Amino acid sequence: MGNMTKNKKPTDLQINLANQIVELVIKKGMPADSHLKESELAAHFGVSRSPIRGALKLLQKRKIVAARPNHGFFLTQAGKALSLDTLKLGQSGDEKLYEKIVYDRVMGRVGDLETEADLLRRYKTTRSQLNRTLTRLSREGIVERSQGYGWRFLPALDSEPARDESYAFRIVVEPAGLMEPTFSFNQKSAQHARLRHQQLMKNADKKLSASDMFEINADFHEMLAEFSGNRFILQAVQQQNRLRRLLEYHGFHEPGRIRTSCREHLEILDALERGENEWAANLLKRHLSVASDMKIVFNG
Repeated sequence: MGNMTKNKKPTDLQINLANQIVELVIKKGMPADSHLKESELAAHFGVSRSPIRGALKLLQKRKIVAARPNHGFFLTQAGKALSLDTLKLGQSGDEKLYEKIVYDRVMGRVGDLETEADLLRRYKTTRSQLNRTLTRLSREGIVERSQGYGWRFLPALDSEPARDESYAFRIVVEPAGLMEPTFSFNQKSAQHARLRHQQLMKNADKKLSASDMFEINADFHEMLAEFSGNRFILQAVQQQNRLRRLLEYHGFHEPGRIRTSCREHLEILDALERGENEWAANLLKRHLSVASDMKIVFNG
């Protein structure tokens, strides 16, 4: 049985999982009536089935899923009909803690090596919430467990020269991927990306999760790299996304920047759909060049 009653507020973990399930449905472009299997979702998000069931019951209350006796939960609408603010529940405590740690790391307030005890004192949170957040940071390549007691922050773009070098590298590699002889345009993937960008533009003025917005941006660049058919280009773009996550994460709160980035991404997709790969490569190079000129305040 789920652990929510009619009058009990959903937990942070349930809110987190409910939002992540919606994002997964949107990202995969799942059709209406899709079966959301508890066991598969639990394995995907690295949790037990109990909080997954609670998250699905929360989605059921929002009429996003429907429960069928002895069969589980099924989508009531297609992923393309959902948007990033579907739940309208605001940020969970887990998401707020995640953003605080990321922000403090960028601002130089968190060291390279931190113990759980230090983090508990600093953020005045529970051990379970901290562990969930650290697990997420580890999954995203931001931290790793140290050999002793604590967590080590992994290398990231933490200086202006490093950021400049990263963009110079991306300007060479990413547009070249669109010109590879092995390039293959996937219409289904492109359509999913288009819908996500359109939804993001529509909701740019609303307070959305910066992590979700960063993921849409990162997924777009990885999708283009995957189209290249060159595994090493894809690996390079994935690595750059991991490195830039901390630094550029907070830029995804500015509605103007979000809309501009989305429009440029959609222009690149338009060119690729027309088979104009050379023009798409030029648009991608310009897109990256403009982004590289945006100023970032470095600390430390």
